[in-house]
Amino acid sequence: MMIKLKGKKLDINIIQAYAPTSTSTEEVLATFYEQLDIAFKTCKSQEIKILMGDFNAKVGRCKHETVAGPFGLGERNDRGDTFIQWCEEKELAIMNTWFQQHNRRLYTWISPGDQTRNQIDYICISQRFRNGVKQCKTMPSADCNSDHILLVAKVAIRLKKIKSTIKEPKFDFSILKSNKIIANKFKIEVTNRYNVLAIEETHNEDPSAKWNQLEKILTETTNMVLPKRDKQAKQPWMTTEILNLMNQRRKYKSSNSKKQYKEIEKQIKQKCAKAKEEWINKQCEELEDLANKNQQLLYNKIKL
Repeated sequence: MMIKLKGKKLDINIIQAYAPTSTSTEEVLATFYEQLDIAFKTCKSQEIKILMGDFNAKVGRCKHETVAGPFGLGERNDRGDTFIQWCEEKELAIMNTWFQQHNRRLYTWISPGDQTRNQIDYICISQRFRNGVKQCKTMPSADCNSDHILLVAKVAIRLKKIKSTIKEPKFDFSILKSNKIIANKFKIEVTNRYNVLAIEETHNEDPSAKWNQLEKILTETTNMVLPKRDKQAKQPWMTTEILNLMNQRRKYKSSNSKKQYKEIEKQIKQKCAKAKEEWINKQCEELEDLANKNQQLLYNKIKL
């Protein structure tokens, strides 16, 4: 049985399986894994895949690469070797072998008359997300009306935030809207350069060549006419004075002037603490003022 849960970032595929018993033939076992293969092919590679169920296999306490951990139960059998090999091909980790705990939290099946206790049920997850499994153990006290013991896993997957590789432009393009003199100068420079290009390449119909020349014109004009952007503060309480001190500190660091570097470093720490405190106090005052005037504006500010 397989269900697909729609996730906000990634979908989650949960596959519940029941493997043939140890008395079944190799042909029947091969058919079982072929069916699992078909189920896995319906999952996309980047999606979360969780496989769980009764696999009638003993993987034992012997560690195997990143698939089986050293905290299984008992000795591995042939069916266990087959199961581990299949998990290795699918890049799965057998999670209830990776947590060290008492044997009563490991066995998943009790034979009639309680003569034997084995670990044959497993919860597996894509190795990419294995750190998201915080615990995996059995609950012997749960009344399941079965010879199998309830096996549970605590999962909390957090996806890594990918930082944007898009760099902010070095030049202040907003000045083209705010300063008519610079905007007009930029326009004239681009027009003159483009007109010269049009005369020189009257017979050149290659679109790629024309685009490359236009790109060159825009880049050269930008470098010549537009000012560079000021360094933006990462913190809302950061001041221009502190940013200037940081620039000085960088110069002293490159010149190996340790004494001056330490003095500026001390000033930066003091001014950062003061600026941060003043900013926090100002925010608190604004919130108090909004609380007395407009609850909706207060909520909007807190939400930001």
